[in-house]
Amino acid sequence: PSAQLTGSLPAISGASLTSLPAQGITNRQVWLLTTNLSLTGNSSMADITANQAESGVTGYARIGDAMTVSSGVFTFPTTGIWVVDSIYQFVSSSVGYCQCNMQATLNNSSYSSVAWASEASEETEYCNASMAAQIDVTDVANVKVKFRQGGTADTLQGNTSYAQTAFIFTRIGDT
Repeated sequence: PSAQLTGSLPAISGASLTSLPAQGITNRQVWLLTTNLSLTGNSSMADITANQAESGVTGYARIGDAMTVSSGVFTFPTTGIWVVDSIYQFVSSSVGYCQCNMQATLNNSSYSSVAWASEASEETEYCNASMAAQIDVTDVANVKVKFRQGGTADTLQGNTSYAQTAFIFTRIGDT
């Protein structure tokens, strides 16, 4: 029992501890579709390959190093466990649906779907869908993600003044 302790106790230092996980969020960033993307109105899925840039919205600030994107393929800046979220805003001129899809690769070659969402649209209106996936980035040269869109909507909305279609990357821990 503590009543039997006498004298001064030594100070405990964490200086010699190693391999401790990072505390808190060490990387978070928002990327936007910067311009509207005209769609074909058919149900097939297609990669989003252009007009993606890190947010410049008033008040935005990234935590950590930036993702990179080339032809719609996003590369992570560091290894770790990442949560990847996305929101899509479509405009539809008729009854139909909108779809979004996230794909990941572990070998910088073959992609698999890791998240999928869809939403119905009625007449002329907005159609919104969102999705999330947790990705274990063990190798920044090989683990990558890309985003797809599809459905019968006419337009996937993009903007640089505020988020309409956005891709959000959050590193939540060590791998």
